[in-house]
Amino acid sequence: DLTLRARVSAKTEEKKLELLYLRWKLERWQNARNRKANNDVLNLQETMDKELDTHRLEHGPKKRTIPSEYQKEIGEQYLANVEKELERWQNARNRKANNDVLNLQETMDKELDTHRLEHGPKKRIVN
Repeated sequence: DLTLRARVSAKTEEKKLELLYLRWKLERWQNARNRKANNDVLNLQETMDKELDTHRLEHGPKKRTIPSEYQKEIGEQYLANVEKELERWQNARNRKANNDVLNLQETMDKELDTHRLEHGPKKRIVN
């Protein structure tokens, strides 16, 4: 269950990064378009638009399928965190089981002490 959560989180992070990249590319493209003022540059802009469209058609799906190093690192970190969390839970469960034995021993010791206080020390028979 935790592994699935980590994978979903990693995939979500990957999609967020992809969306951020696409927004950045669009903003960069719009800024380049807005900077150009004269007609010669506008003609250049039209060719850039065409090149950008062809580039998107050719390379867009490829770039989405290939995760970046950062995305791979994030995925590995999520999985490592899940493994650490699982190990921590298992250790806590094991500690609790050990503590039950210790608590039982402490309870028995306390009961013995109260018994001694109520009834006095054990009487010894001398032969």
